[in-house]
Order: sequence, then structure tokens, then C-alpha cells
Amino acid sequence: MLSIKIDDKKPNLKDMAFSLTESIKDTIKGFATSGVVLAEETIINKRIELCIGCPAFQAEHSRCTKCGCFMNVKARLAVSTCPIGKW
Repeated sequence: MLSIKIDDKKPNLKDMAFSLTESIKDTIKGFATSGVVLAEETIINKRIELCIGCPAFQAEHSRCTKCGCFMNVKARLAVSTCPIGKW
């Protein structure tokens, strides 16, 4: 039987699936309107810098404990936003 360890420091699987679905939907909409999927390198670096200084950032896994996303991926998407409004 498959055992999934649930970490109290991140959203539950349902919330993470919803967040991922919203990110995919927003990325597709952004691409349809602007033709851009990835953010510029300076924007990516600024986002990651803000994440690293945030108490919701889990450095060990490069993960946000609010949305559950892997920030080294999410920060690269042009239309992505921080779940607590930092970027």
C-alpha cells in the first residue's frame, strides 16, 4: 500500500492541486495574450530573493509553505504570483 507523508508545513494535497491547476490556467492565458511563458532573468532572481527572505519559504526543498509550489519553478513563470502578495 502506498503511504504518503503529509507535512504540516505545507498545504494539503487538494489545495496544492488547486494551486497547480490555477498556475497552469494562468500560464496558458498569459501565453495566449502575450506570447510569453517565462519571466526575464532579473525578475526571476528578484522573486527568488524575496522568497528566500520570507518565513513561508522552506529552503531545504525550495518550497513555499503557503501554496506548496517549488519556487525554483514557479518564480520562472511570467504570470505567476506570490500567494501572500510579495511579488
